[in-house]
Amino acid sequence: MSIKARTIEMPPLSIAIQVFKDGKIIYDMPIRPSHSWMRNAYICWINNLGNKTSADVTFGEGYWTGKNIGAGLGIPASFEWDGGLAAEASGIVVGTGTDAEDPLNYILTTRIAHGNSAGQLYYTASETLVQSWVTGVVTMSRSRYFNNNSGGSITVNEVGVYSTYLVCRDKLGTGVVVPDTGQLKITYSASCDVSP
Repeated sequence: MSIKARTIEMPPLSIAIQVFKDGKIIYDMPIRPSHSWMRNAYICWINNLGNKTSADVTFGEGYWTGKNIGAGLGIPASFEWDGGLAAEASGIVVGTGTDAEDPLNYILTTRIAHGNSAGQLYYTASETLVQSWVTGVVTMSRSRYFNNNSGGSITVNEVGVYSTYLVCRDKLGTGVVVPDTGQLKITYSASCDVSP
């Protein structure tokens, strides 16, 4: 039996976005490739292969250190896509920032706070992880809803995943408007071909 050589790389990530109002879909961006795994995700992944236990004292090119959402330096041990009810520092998060993506991003440019006041979205708990296996390809998907009870429309321009560290960030080409009393749904999916 021969074994096919493979390149080890981060699994492709994809994103889908929907906006609901009065129980109807008013915006539907079908699943498409996500733009960016962040440096923190790569450091976590390689760390788990090599079991590096100490961080450099500098963040950036040439250094093997992650930067968490509080700007502290360290090595991400793992990343979890699960965000609890009202959790702004874990799971899928959204923002209004319009800065271009950069692998060194460690926070969303302008994260939207949890709540029901002006400019805020109500962060629900993440949905249960969905896993599928089709012809040697395993896919894991996680969704999160954000309710707009702010009294006005909110435009989402960036989406990402926090797990103490920002592990991915997507700057949306066109902002997604969430009307007052509307609901935003973000779904991230990662797939990996594990066929022989």
